Amino acid sequence: MQKVSLNGQNLTIEEVVLVARQDAEVEITADAWARVQASRAFLERIAHSGKIIYAINTGFGSNASVIIDDTQTAILQTKLLLSHATGVGKPLEREAVRAMMLIRLNTLLAGYSGIRSETLTLLQALLNHKIHPVIPSQGSVGASGDLCPLSHMAIALLGEGEVRIDTPEGERTLPAREALAQAGLAPITLAYKEGIALNNGTTFMTALGVLAVFDSLKMLDTALQSVALVMEGIMARRQAFDARIHLLRRHEAQCEIAQRLQDLLVGSELFGNTPSSPTLSPTLLEGIPAWLSESTWEKLAEKKKNPQDAYSIRCTAQVLGASLHAIQHVESVLAHELNAITDNPLLFEDTEEVLSGGNFHGQPLALPLDYLKIALAEVGNLLERQVNKLVDAHHNDCLPAFLVEEAGLNSGFMIPQYVCAGLVSENKVLAHPASVDSIPTSANQEDHVSMGSISARQALEILGNVQKILSIHTLVACQAVDLRQKQLTHWGLACAMSPQTKLFYDKIRACVPYLAEDRLLYKDIEAVGKVL
Repeated sequence: MQKVSLNGQNLTIEEVVLVARQDAEVEITADAWARVQASRAFLERIAHSGKIIYAINTGFGSNASVIIDDTQTAILQTKLLLSHATGVGKPLEREAVRAMMLIRLNTLLAGYSGIRSETLTLLQALLNHKIHPVIPSQGSVGASGDLCPLSHMAIALLGEGEVRIDTPEGERTLPAREALAQAGLAPITLAYKEGIALNNGTTFMTALGVLAVFDSLKMLDTALQSVALVMEGIMARRQAFDARIHLLRRHEAQCEIAQRLQDLLVGSELFGNTPSSPTLSPTLLEGIPAWLSESTWEKLAEKKKNPQDAYSIRCTAQVLGASLHAIQHVESVLAHELNAITDNPLLFEDTEEVLSGGNFHGQPLALPLDYLKIALAEVGNLLERQVNKLVDAHHNDCLPAFLVEEAGLNSGFMIPQYVCAGLVSENKVLAHPASVDSIPTSANQEDHVSMGSISARQALEILGNVQKILSIHTLVACQAVDLRQKQLTHWGLACAMSPQTKLFYDKIRACVPYLAEDRLLYKDIEAVGKVL
């Protein structure tokens, strides 16, 4: 079994994915335990010093001026979690819950939160026993961190709320106390500061953001293979991808996209092809469709004299390079946040101070996550424009209308382009930045909030839409290549794909055949989505 070792200081995005999706076992280093114990010992000392310290012997938020009697400080933390577990909406996916649990555990291991070892041991045990709290996806404004979803996560440690466990028949939901008992675990009773340590921070938006950015990079990788097929189907002009052009722009991600497309298309007889004089057999010219006729070849040869393709082809490196740069930026922000200390107040044992601040505020993530939304939406925009170009007989360089033979009798890929258009339009709404909004909470004590949790949820939603667009884009790209090869073969011209694109093409054609005439396409779209 794979293992991930936590010390509160160097958790990576790849490790989060390992635990979230592959159920890697979680271990904790000895030095992390030492920091946790030292921080707790310091907290115990000051908690009995008679000082008024926020969230230890005071209420929370606008109730910070309410002093809590020593006999009630423990129940204060329990009430905090119970009162804040008020989420609504569809429960988070299993992988998102596991990512949240791991990131919160790592944060608390840094030794600035005063939480007890036994509390963290139980959180670790829940992960390793695959006991996953049911966490509603809506309810956080991303200000005092993700209070609502983190409270749903934390109440499972008390034996409260519901959890999901794995069974041979699939996931099963049951009361947390029952699941703990089945695993031989006992719920805890919270002590000083533990409730606020568990629910104060950016863990929800970080977890969703990590999964979104990891999948975004994978999606873009796959999209480039599909785009390379489009370049072959449309016989795109090579010069727009010349490295010298992109070096002059001085954007590394743009140069990277251009180079990767060049690499994918090495050996292609379609990319950059300028049709030479065909060797047409007279017997083949009788009763052939217009897109295979000699006049069509002449029209195509004339079109290829134009040195420039449409923007959706020629500017691919500029557009996707900008999105890649944005995704990489968000990735770097999230990599920092994985090891950030985001609860409040924070304990500084070396100077014997407890400092209240605002590290829980989600703004440092909200802005990049909105940037991610825009970057992903733009990938979808470009893919849809390429789909539209390929299905339009006026702009697809002499392929049949809607990429189907006998267009008119057949609709071909007419409606899949509609679907792409609908998804792109939906993404434009979702891409509106959530972080520009703020609604005061807690009786105006918390008078600026980030809405970063909404940014994170929307980023995943946009990504899902782009993945659907990509499935259609890939189907259309394969069909375009098939038709182009049939056309050039008929004219006796070279038409081999590059070895790289052929591998990708073969994977798609292994599950979805050429569209010779209309059939149910939703099944094809689903099948391609699974391959991708």
